[in-house]
Amino acid sequence: MSTVIRLSRGGRKKLPFYHVVAADKRKARNGRFIEKLGHFDPLAEGKGKWTVNNERVSYWLSEGAQPSDRVITFLMANDLGSERQRTEWQTAIDRRKAIYKKRKADADAVKAAEAKAAAAEMAESEAPAAEEAPAAEATAE
Repeated sequence: MSTVIRLSRGGRKKLPFYHVVAADKRKARNGRFIEKLGHFDPLAEGKGKWTVNNERVSYWLSEGAQPSDRVITFLMANDLGSERQRTEWQTAIDRRKAIYKKRKADADAVKAAEAKAAAAEMAESEAPAAEEAPAAEATAE
């Protein structure tokens, strides 16, 4: 069984609340979980924002559970996990950031190419109209 530590959304519309859970990777985000490990309240201020049972998280990490990206940031802030795990997590985060940056650069390049093509097409469509106008005047005389 592959276990993950992730956030399970609760709360209501526009008022999110998340439980930190250990769950089977194959289960839905808000589906069945193995154990609640804590909670995250994005609307709270101060210390109540993030609460986690450090002992249980350490246990699940030692069992090979993989934390989600968001949970990794919390774990690193709380200095949980071994030094080797934190290094792996940071490497994974850096790799994902590089992928997202490359995707954004590719998308921007595509948009720029489309804009350039549209501008060229617009200029091309205006040029023949300007050439036809003097020819029409010449035939009228």
